[in-house]
Amino acid sequence: MFGIDSNRKVSLEKGIWHQIRQLAAFENSQKMWLKDFEFVQSFKTQLKEQQRFYIVYDADEYLTIEGLQNLQASHWKIEQYHRYH
Repeated sequence: MFGIDSNRKVSLEKGIWHQIRQLAAFENSQKMWLKDFEFVQSFKTQLKEQQRFYIVYDADEYLTIEGLQNLQASHWKIEQYHRYH
C-alpha cells in the first residue's frame, strides 16, 4: 500500500491518461494502469477535508475497501509504536 499524489497519471483505457483526482468515474478497488509502472488497485479516502489516494500492487490478490482499512490500521499501529519507542 502506497499513498500517491493526486496528480499522478492513470489510465482506465489504454493510452488515455488522466490525473487520478480528475477521474469522473472513480471506484474504490478499481484496477487501473499507473503511468510508468503497471496495473494497480486504487483507493480514495477522505481525511478531514483532504482526499487521499492509495495504490496497492499485488498481482495475485484483490483487495476490498475493508481490506485497505485493515491494512491502514495495521500500518498506524506500527507508526505509533515507533513514535514512542
